[in-house]
Amino acid sequence: MHFCTLAGRRSDQVFEPLAASPGIAMASTQFGFEYYVDHLDELRGRLAIEALYGDAHDYICRKHGTFRDWALDFVPRFKDESGLILFLQAPSVEAARALWDTWEQAHRR
Repeated sequence: MHFCTLAGRRSDQVFEPLAASPGIAMASTQFGFEYYVDHLDELRGRLAIEALYGDAHDYICRKHGTFRDWALDFVPRFKDESGLILFLQAPSVEAARALWDTWEQAHRR
């Protein structure tokens, strides 16, 4: 199930009823990873969240400084617990490779 949301109106109220529904395994929203961080215990084993939006990288950098800072904090706290799928865009293959390398480094922590 996908919901188009904006930062100012994230529609977080959709997650609780979706997590309670046995027929729904995943919810896709633009800012789902923030809800995921705050509600992992409620979502664990019940609902995967896909965070899908084109400016994820810019948003993360504006809010957390750098993608690296965010990933090195976020991933170690939630790895091996994750029902999160994060999509973002990169301006080049090299930039995408650097983001992936950061993500992998965070998983090795």
